[in-house]
This record gives sequence, C-alpha cells and structure tokens, in this order.
Amino acid sequence: MIYWVAIVIACSTPSALSCNAIMKPTPFATEAKCREDVQMAIQYFYEKGVYAKAGCESVKIGDFGA
Repeated sequence: MIYWVAIVIACSTPSALSCNAIMKPTPFATEAKCREDVQMAIQYFYEKGVYAKAGCESVKIGDFGA
C-alpha cells in the first residue's frame, strides 16, 4: 500500500544553518490530502515570517519480506 508523508523545510533566515526539516508523523492515504496539509503548513510559516518549502513523498508500507 502507498501512503504519503508531508515534509517541510522551514528557515528563519536565508542561511541554511537556520533551517529545520519537519515531517508529519502521520501518513496520508492520498497525495491530494498530503498536498492540502502541506499548503496549510507553508501558509502558517509564511504568516510567522518563516521561509518554507514543502512536499509530499510516497512511502510503500507493508510487504517488506516480498
């Protein structure tokens, strides 16, 4: 089964040293739901004056022995 994980990189200054990678611990069943959550996260960070980039990555869960 394929799930989607939201990943956000948020930076408080233009320096890469100020950046933090954030991953939501709960996966999404669809890419659309993941992208919706990512857009809300980007908007939240922008409103706080934090530069943010985000995306969704697919993760295959189950069938690890196959």
